[in-house]
Amino acid sequence: MFDLVQERDMGSRLAPRTMVYVITHGVTDDSGDLSEMGKNQVVDLARSRVVAGVTMVYSSSAKDTSTTAKILSKEFGARTTTKDCLAEVKLGKGSLDTEELAEILHEMWKDTDYQPENGESLMEARHRLADCVSGFSGKHKGDSIAIVTHTMVATLFHTLVKGGDPSVNEWLEMGHASCAAYEYAKGGWTLVLPPDNSYLTEMTVVRDVLPSEVIETLTSD
Repeated sequence: MFDLVQERDMGSRLAPRTMVYVITHGVTDDSGDLSEMGKNQVVDLARSRVVAGVTMVYSSSAKDTSTTAKILSKEFGARTTTKDCLAEVKLGKGSLDTEELAEILHEMWKDTDYQPENGESLMEARHRLADCVSGFSGKHKGDSIAIVTHTMVATLFHTLVKGGDPSVNEWLEMGHASCAAYEYAKGGWTLVLPPDNSYLTEMTVVRDVLPSEVIETLTSD
């Protein structure tokens, strides 16, 4: 069960809470790993003091998130570990051309229960994240942890906490090396800080890096 905490009472204030920072990877290059700009974005984030007291950094095993996690780990002096359940939303095929990518993303954001062949729907991905993040966050009572993930995953997680359905515009405006902060206690979540990357020297969002054909298809409705 993924419960939201909208208001805190005195009892919840006394319960051990976990501060969870959800961080997106820096912008990438053609290889799928961080570009030099992306690495600089992550360093900017680490030194912005938006994140404090982190003792563990979780990430998926993908190049972009694991490289981001390694930079943060070095800056924070924290341990790192990977979790398969933090993987990017599965779009089905391993390699998609621009037209296929546009078509699949359009269908998925139009109907969040739409499941591409051999992939998963956005709602299925949200349920995966709920179980995943609540599971290991509960093991860090009274601690601070960071979760490094992909922009689509971060968007889905944010809508889990604040409520409502995920929207394509929220994803398109999700920043690289952005950080959101949440508190977890007694199986419930509270939003502390929405996703933000305004502290970066060079800010980029998903809309900046997607092919124009994909943007046009996603915003055509």
